[in-house]
Amino acid sequence: MLVPEAAETHYWLSDQLRPLEAALAEVLTEFLQRAQLLDEQLQVDLGQSNLRLNAHLQTC
Repeated sequence: MLVPEAAETHYWLSDQLRPLEAALAEVLTEFLQRAQLLDEQLQVDLGQSNLRLNAHLQTC
């Protein structure tokens, strides 16, 4: 259980991190779209990811 001072700090930190979390999610989504690793529902296309990984491993 959080004491009142710790709870206040926790909520303040949480509020401070929301914009950073949103920005990181936006950057990651854009990167995955540009890399064509997302499907139509904006889910990671594991088949495409696997193909890319296998192709990369064959060149190593």
